[in-house]
This record gives sequence, structure tokens and C-alpha cells, in this order.
Amino acid sequence: MGNRYRLVELGNSELLAGLSALVQQSNMLTARVLAHLVELEERMLHLELGFSSLFSYCVEALGMSEGTAGRRVTATRVCRRFPDAFGRVARGELHLCALCALAPHMNPENSAELFEACRGKTRRQIEELLAARFPRPDVREQIRRLPVRAQVPAVASEPASLPGRAVDAGTSPAADAEIPAIAPKSVTPTVGGTVSDGRRRVRELEPLSADRFGVHFTADAELRELIERARALASHRLPNGDLASLMKLMAASFVRQEEKRRFGIGASPRRAKADIETKTKTKTKTKTKTKMA
Repeated sequence: MGNRYRLVELGNSELLAGLSALVQQSNMLTARVLAHLVELEERMLHLELGFSSLFSYCVEALGMSEGTAGRRVTATRVCRRFPDAFGRVARGELHLCALCALAPHMNPENSAELFEACRGKTRRQIEELLAARFPRPDVREQIRRLPVRAQVPAVASEPASLPGRAVDAGTSPAADAEIPAIAPKSVTPTVGGTVSDGRRRVRELEPLSADRFGVHFTADAELRELIERARALASHRLPNGDLASLMKLMAASFVRQEEKRRFGIGASPRRAKADIETKTKTKTKTKTKTKMA
């Protein structure tokens, strides 16, 4: 067995330089892989080999995971339409997640502008940029019971979908329909109550526009009950009882309470001074007892 993966003998500067060089090589290799996939798809070799789609070929013949294959297939389609993407990927200006997020929004008129706007940005930054440029409607407000799977202990839980923020970083919704939905072993609810497949990565916050976000999470039975009790208590302040306003009211109340408790924000000067004096006396007594001991 060789020792090529044991790098303890490398100095810090050598390690950092080597890592940087490898990342650059990886970016160039990624661009070359995409170029090969573009040519393979244009020649339709995957069909001649008996695969129903480029996605199937990547998974079954090349041994990629479903997520990896989905990202590369979507990125391949972007590069096929806009060849300038090859160089940007090779230079490390755009990653695969960026191409997947850009895919449904690009056309010949805006491609150069979008490529430049997303250069060097993280996935989340790109999602927020695209949400500001291409606003989406609010997510549907709902609380529903999740199905209980046989191999998992039965636990009552509900996802709450609220107006609030995150987009699929793995692939684009515009990915070709030939990419099949791969059902994961554990079904994960997504924004708006849909179910994710093997291509989708879910986060709690999804940008919908510059200042609107889709929020989703899974709530247990206790949280569900607390939400309903809070909705009833706030009915005079929130006649419509919409979930987003209720969550905002609850969060604001918690923040005020915690800031007051931890930092004295909002407390009267006299009370704040008394609290400080009490804490000082307590510390003094503690130090005295320690010395006596």
C-alpha cells in the first residue's frame, strides 16, 4: 500500500499550494467532463448503448450518484446552449450549482450578464440574486400531517410552510424531463408541501424575491399545539390568523424578551442599575467565601 494519501510530511505552504493547484485542476477537469457529455449527447451515443437518457448513462455506466448525475446533466445542457460556460467553469468562476440555478432563467439576451453577475458567488448568494431578478409567488400556507413510513417509529409531525426562504442547489426545475424522479429512502417534505426526489436538496429558507422568503420545517405535535394556542391568543391582534404574521409576532416577542434578559435592552435605568448592583454584590460575596475557605 502506497503512502500517497498521507501528507503529514508536507509543510504548511506546500500543503496550501498543492491544494490550490489541485482545485484548479479539478475545475478544468469538470469543464472537460461537461464537454465530453455535451458531445456524447449530441451524438446520442447513450441511446445507441441502450440507455434511455444521459442521466441513466451517467448513473449506470459512469457510476455517478443520482445527485451528481443530475447536476452534471443540467450543467451540460447549459454549456451546450451557452459555450462560454466551459471557460468560466474551468477558471473556477462558476460551479455546477451555479449553472443548475441559472438554467431556468437564461436566454441568449441575458446569459453573459447573468454569468458575470454570478461569477465567484456562493450558491446561496446566487439564489438570492436570482430571486431578486426573477421573483416567485408566495408559498402556500399550510400545516399537514406527514405520512408515517413503516421502518420509522411512528412520530406525529407536521411541516409548516410559511412565507419566508432556498432553491434546489442540485439541479434546476428546468432540467430535462428525461431525468427520472429518484425517490429517496426517507421522504423529505419541501416548500409548499411537495415531496423531494433524489435530485433536490432542501433547506429551511428559500429566496422568493429580494425581500420575501419561503420557510418550511417539520413540527412535532407539541409545536403544532403551541402554534394553535398562540393563534387563538393573538386573534384580537391578527383577525385573519395568517401563519406568517403569527410567526413574526412570536419571534419578535421572544427577541425582545431575550434582549431584555441578557442585555438589559428595554429595561428601565433604575431596574438595570439595581440588577447590576445585585450581580456585583453576589460576585463579591462569592469571592469572600472562597478566600475564607
